[in-house]
Amino acid sequence: SVHKVFGEIGISNCFIWSLDNRTFYFADTLDKRVYRYDYDHRSGAVSNRRPFVEFTGNGGPDGGTIDEEGFLWITHFDGWRVIRVAPDGRIDREIRLPTSRPTSAMFGGPQLDTLYVTTAIWDSTPEQLKSQKNAGGLFALDVGVRGVPEPRFAG
Repeated sequence: SVHKVFGEIGISNCFIWSLDNRTFYFADTLDKRVYRYDYDHRSGAVSNRRPFVEFTGNGGPDGGTIDEEGFLWITHFDGWRVIRVAPDGRIDREIRLPTSRPTSAMFGGPQLDTLYVTTAIWDSTPEQLKSQKNAGGLFALDVGVRGVPEPRFAG
């Protein structure tokens, strides 16, 4: 079935569940925030929305993932970076990228120890593309931590 969970969203991004399946993280790129919700794994219900991390400057949060330590990796579209956020909302690490528009992050490789980051060229000016030769590329980063396997859809 399909039903509306919440509305008034600018751009939906960053759908991440905590390792214990008790918290759901969701980003609204235009709002420049990642929100944290209580999550009921049995029913799929989300409740108790509260801000988790707020982005400043240009752009906002885009795609992301979670690592084996329960930290989130979130890309900053128009922000030239990917950040690692602790479960308490503290920014633990920032990795600057050579392109302004990272779009998503996901762990891969046989041991899930490579963080892959996608980037976009969408809506870039010719000048921006000239100065960002790697825009639209895929980056593979060794960040010293592993990801977790993604669950398969059961239905």
